[in-house]
Amino acid sequence: MNENRIGVITYWGICNIGSYLQSFALQQVLKQNGYKPCIIQVQETGLFYSIRSKIKLLFKLVLHPTFIPTFLELRRMGLQTISDVPVETKGKFEKDQELVDTIEVDYGHLRKLANTNEFVAFICGSDQIWNPLGFVFRDYKYLGFAPKNKRVAYAPSFGVDYVPSYNRKQVINGLKGMRSISVREKQGATIVEQLLGIKVPVVLDPTLLLSRAEWEKWETDIKLPDNFVAFFFLSEPDEESIKEVKRLGEGKTILCFPKAYGLDGCENTISLSVGPLDFLRVINKASLVCTDSFHGVALSTIYEKPITVFRRTHKEKYNQFSRIENILELTNNNKCIFGSGDYNGPSFPDISRISDEKEKSISYLLNAIRS
Repeated sequence: MNENRIGVITYWGICNIGSYLQSFALQQVLKQNGYKPCIIQVQETGLFYSIRSKIKLLFKLVLHPTFIPTFLELRRMGLQTISDVPVETKGKFEKDQELVDTIEVDYGHLRKLANTNEFVAFICGSDQIWNPLGFVFRDYKYLGFAPKNKRVAYAPSFGVDYVPSYNRKQVINGLKGMRSISVREKQGATIVEQLLGIKVPVVLDPTLLLSRAEWEKWETDIKLPDNFVAFFFLSEPDEESIKEVKRLGEGKTILCFPKAYGLDGCENTISLSVGPLDFLRVINKASLVCTDSFHGVALSTIYEKPITVFRRTHKEKYNQFSRIENILELTNNNKCIFGSGDYNGPSFPDISRISDEKEKSISYLLNAIRS
């Protein structure tokens, strides 16, 4: 029996800086408290899984034809995200991923393994692992393979403010099967209360559970300009946002990653291919961060950097901005949102409240595992 081993279900193996850093941070916190965590990559391979997935997808599309445009749009955005990653960036991610313990397990074998004493608990989260918009519902993201007494949810995000009808029943069943539930955003807590009639705690994203000093130990030593603005956008900004970034970057170098978008060709612009641990150094050394990313805001907050936050242009209609608003509210930094009525330019986060929330979040996590 391995009393300290914990299996984690999250987004992994994708070239997404935020997904990597939250997974890395959760492993560090668990290790600091005497556990042996590993990320479980569930393998749904073979003819049976392929046929079953296609049948389920076809069934949902027939029953919910009005959601077909949503399905096609999400599929297009997903394929675009994968194809946009440069080879150099993929190599950096692969190198950094070697620092995180993972195992690959077939779903059928995982169900058998979960019913042994090999794992003391399983955790699902963080990131948008509970995003309900996908047409293929995977119950392992709600730990459906494990006995109920081993199921713990730490900071999963729905990413949106509603659960579509085609997944409502499955989401309710998944939530009912959890032993301990927490979520990353107030919006998620509202969804759980609407579906189950219970209140659940809102906890910090795992990246906020590590201190600045702890993150600095993992930074890579990459060469950077002396005075630069970090331009970290996950969607293409509109013209007004580009103008603001140019204004803020006047007299400085604008360091762009993963893309330069509308800043291509500007004399003071440099594009940089970065991995997750490179990203830490970039944020640490930046004089200002311009971003539309949740984890861009989170790491800028940890490093106490002035931030200007922009709203995303892609996936905008799915209302994914609340997760950023939550962290800005926690750090009393609401006036840094470009385009809002009280925008005053870049502003510094107040991290004084994070320590209390960090203590509560880690307490929830450890109690959920031990109980």
